[in-house]
Amino acid sequence: MMKKIIVILFCCLSVTVGRLSADIGRGEGMFVYKDSTSFADRPVDIHYYIPLQGDITAMPIIFVFHGADRGYDYLVRTWKVAAEQQGFMVFIPQFDKERFPLCDYQEVGVMNREHTRLISADSITPVLIDRIFENVKLRTGSYRNTYNIYGHSAGGQFIHRMMLFHDSPYVDCAVVGSPGWYTFPDTSCEFPYGVGDIAYVTSERIKKYLSKNIVIQLAPCDSVREWFLRKTPEADAQGLNRYERGISFWNYCRRLAAENNVPFNWRKSEVPDVGHVSEAMGMAAVPYLIDIKEMPDMARLRREGEEYMSLDDV
Repeated sequence: MMKKIIVILFCCLSVTVGRLSADIGRGEGMFVYKDSTSFADRPVDIHYYIPLQGDITAMPIIFVFHGADRGYDYLVRTWKVAAEQQGFMVFIPQFDKERFPLCDYQEVGVMNREHTRLISADSITPVLIDRIFENVKLRTGSYRNTYNIYGHSAGGQFIHRMMLFHDSPYVDCAVVGSPGWYTFPDTSCEFPYGVGDIAYVTSERIKKYLSKNIVIQLAPCDSVREWFLRKTPEADAQGLNRYERGISFWNYCRRLAAENNVPFNWRKSEVPDVGHVSEAMGMAAVPYLIDIKEMPDMARLRREGEEYMSLDDV
């Protein structure tokens, strides 16, 4: 009898401690994540929204990644509406250009700025996302063991490379929204357009990459060659605009999986009547990230979002 009482008290104490660790509340807010390891000198502002109703400990967790403009305010305005309506928590890490330049954000820190030195796989930027997730669990008291990710434009660049170069134990679904250009899982081509010089990207890693739950989200109307779209010969070989490049990437990966008899668990989603607009594309991705209850007002989001364009790098 005494042993049962001790066990019950221990369980209750464990739950209480878990809940007492929560230190961020409902609604919109921000906290600074300071890592204690390889990113100790690069704190990251984490903007978030937690619904006003519902069980925080059970809510799905979604991470959203910004464009090359590094803006977050318009993303918070859009995603908090969906979060409140659908009952999920959304976290938007802000990677400033000084601490996380292009090589560490869009290219996920695989190599240094000059592409002359390979960074250790346990020190690339996606590793930091898993640590932020672990910190979010502590701060919210969440019992969730996985999170989902979405990124548009430069955020889409980050996500598709994160899924290739980092095998996260936590990411369940990744939606890649209209990147400006891609890193193909092509061992005959060097980084950043291929993986031929990345020693730890083995054939087994590529097979696992192709079997992950990834959605390639494209917009047929995203066909403008703005000044900020990368136009190197290697990028243009993928296509002359984001839509063409996305189709090329999708076809290559699907063919690679078939040739190697690998399960291909990716999906392709095309969003009609939308250009390079992060808000509308993001809301179109919500059904892939959670069990949808009611679709957001896409027409309103298109109208309100036209002025905000998530930039790619040049």
